Amino acid sequence: MDFESYYDPKYSLRLKTYNTSSYIRDPQFKAHCVALKFGDGETVTYRDKDIKDALHAVDWKSSHLLCQNTAFDGLILSHHYGIVPAFYYDTMSMARGLHANMSRASLAVLAPMYGVGSKNVKALANTKGLRNIPEELWPEFLAYNAEDTRQCYEIFKIMSACFPEAELDLIDLTIRMFCEPKLYVDVPRAQAEVDREIARKAELVALTGVTEADLQSSAKLAALLRAAGAEVPMKLSARTKMQTFAFAQTDEEFVALAAHPDEKVRHLVQARLGVKSTIGETRAGRFVTSGQDGQRLPIMLNYFGAHTGRWSGGDKMNAQNLPKEERDDNNVPIPLTGELRKSIIAPPGHQIVVCDSKQIECRVLAWLAGQQDMLDLFATNGDPYCALATEIYGRSITKADPDERAVGKCGVLGLGFYMGAKRFMGTLAAGILGPKLDMPLEECQAIVDIYRSKNRAIKNLWRKMEQVLYRMLVKKSSDSPDAITVFRPDVIEYDATTVWLPNGMGLHYPDLHAEWNERFERYNDYSYRANKEFVHIHSGLLTENIVQALARIIVGLQMLEIAKRYSVVMMSHDEIACIAKTEEAQTCLDFMVEQMSIPPLWASDLPLGAEGGFDVCYSK
Repeated sequence: MDFESYYDPKYSLRLKTYNTSSYIRDPQFKAHCVALKFGDGETVTYRDKDIKDALHAVDWKSSHLLCQNTAFDGLILSHHYGIVPAFYYDTMSMARGLHANMSRASLAVLAPMYGVGSKNVKALANTKGLRNIPEELWPEFLAYNAEDTRQCYEIFKIMSACFPEAELDLIDLTIRMFCEPKLYVDVPRAQAEVDREIARKAELVALTGVTEADLQSSAKLAALLRAAGAEVPMKLSARTKMQTFAFAQTDEEFVALAAHPDEKVRHLVQARLGVKSTIGETRAGRFVTSGQDGQRLPIMLNYFGAHTGRWSGGDKMNAQNLPKEERDDNNVPIPLTGELRKSIIAPPGHQIVVCDSKQIECRVLAWLAGQQDMLDLFATNGDPYCALATEIYGRSITKADPDERAVGKCGVLGLGFYMGAKRFMGTLAAGILGPKLDMPLEECQAIVDIYRSKNRAIKNLWRKMEQVLYRMLVKKSSDSPDAITVFRPDVIEYDATTVWLPNGMGLHYPDLHAEWNERFERYNDYSYRANKEFVHIHSGLLTENIVQALARIIVGLQMLEIAKRYSVVMMSHDEIACIAKTEEAQTCLDFMVEQMSIPPLWASDLPLGAEGGFDVCYSK
């Protein structure tokens, strides 16, 4: 199925002011036509006045829906026509899974790639701004609608031949969260978060003594930083291939300046990051819009939105990354933190039950490396953060030592992927994994050394990953297509371009190449093509990719099992959220903890654990 709808210069999904749900729910929305195709039958198109009758003539209780962007068409179906199909398929999601390094999974890209035709990209231009389509435009418009539907089906037939069934079930579950929303929004609470974000930015700017325009200008900010005695971080621009200022929130050296000894430098960095990031204010505003008039909150997650198979946030709201409530050293909630998260509320008479897989990436890393002492610690419900902190500080560290434990947490979660001392220092200073902590580089280096000496199996895993990169590079230039099993039988294989995972999906590294180092007689500086650019890859990053991918597979399987009994309404990386009747909330939580503690068949000796809670709002 494929809908074509009205749009104009001020009402379009291309505009920042609209996300998918607000576009579909807007009073201006109008479906011009819809194309329906039943199996291998002919595609039939219906004009606006005939759409409702055509749709309601279908037995949706036994019909599965396939679209190129099913979140879009599926929400139109449910919101405007009250229709919910028995199952959702989506070629765009499937394309993300099969071709994770594509820049776009659009029909215009997929159709020629799969040899099923090409998209008439000019057909819609003639209908822009027209609420009523002139008769002379209908033939081409309907033909365009029908051809898109045919191409979608032909692509699906090819994709489905190699797509794992469990992954199709996950696509269905993901689309259902958006097209059949069950959560509501506490609108006053979300609006208060909008107002707070605006006030917070104004306060950050005021502390600097300069204007917001000065902070927005990279050149002026660089001059201000130099005048305050700070070294301005630079980087190579991926677009121009020239040196440019490294002032993004992903630039580690810039973020590390937030811990600079000079208060003026700290204020400049914090204010720049604040004025450049509009996500808090904009996202809170979208929550307000989504919840108006008692509407339910659609949760859009992009299946295989990340290279490792993880979901990413969609609908310009990013429900994957909502800040949690922060607490002080005495475990007292800090006011006005996690407010946007708590503005998501359950239906009347229900609770939101949230369960989180405890330290799953650390557990998978230890299992993959064979780091037995760490596995034993997890199996006995020990605290890995306190264990590492005890090694670092030479005395027993418990949860009563929050700063020391935070250092251990940062070490356990970061150093297992070959993080160096400088990045470790920046991570502590930024408070990414806990409270913001300033620590000299020398002490950070000592902690890195302690971690590596204590976890030799993990360190050896990095060497194995270096060998994998080398062998992939060698296989790329050889005639042998055979995959080689590595680490553990029936878990991970690889060929010249792909690391194959136990669920049948892969981590793709196309056009892998490296530089030959004459001095050390070895390859280094590995990189691969991601979208239209080349991205660096090294042993630590490959380790992280594989660990994240395996953790994602585990959580995905657990989510499917939980969905058999309870309604899964959202998820965030290693966390699954359901709704249950208030009187069943504890039973639901117990069931989720049980399911999220069961390892997959291919890792039966992997100790897993889970914990959670429930509330009328998304507070856990």
